[in-house]
Amino acid sequence: MFAGGSDGEAGSASFQNAITAVPGPTAAELSARADGGCLFYARPEAHAARNLFELGVLSLARAVAEGRSRGGR
Repeated sequence: MFAGGSDGEAGSASFQNAITAVPGPTAAELSARADGGCLFYARPEAHAARNLFELGVLSLARAVAEGRSRGGR
């Protein structure tokens, strides 16, 4: 039984996460790539402040100002 007296097991379902572990590239593989990239994920909402959204944006702005941007992507 779940809260509220309903039969939670009958009214719910579960699944196995389909995302599998993928090993990261080695340092040699990364250095051999012709084009670098950057992935930045954070949420600006107040409840997600631990994601350091503002610090990430400042870091990206600094990289662009220093000419580290390859642009076009």
